[in-house]
Amino acid sequence: MTQIKDTTTKKLRKHFAHYADWVNQHNGAVVVQRQHHANVVMVSKAEYEAWQQTLEAWSTLTKNEDLQRKMDRLTNDADLSDSAPDKQE
Repeated sequence: MTQIKDTTTKKLRKHFAHYADWVNQHNGAVVVQRQHHANVVMVSKAEYEAWQQTLEAWSTLTKNEDLQRKMDRLTNDADLSDSAPDKQE
């Protein structure tokens, strides 16, 4: 499980090297609390890249599943039109 530390922007500025080293050494995350702004999270570059690869894999999987559903729908539609009786005019 990823270890998480909390800090403030003031402490992060003052002790940046400490937090950066800790993130890399423990494969952890530091949540930076910002007054009147949304918080941010500091993670190692390796962790960030792993997340990006995971997101890309999930995106590709989702696209492939969506494509497969569309292909199945087209196949089913073609099967239905092949089995439909011919219209006589």
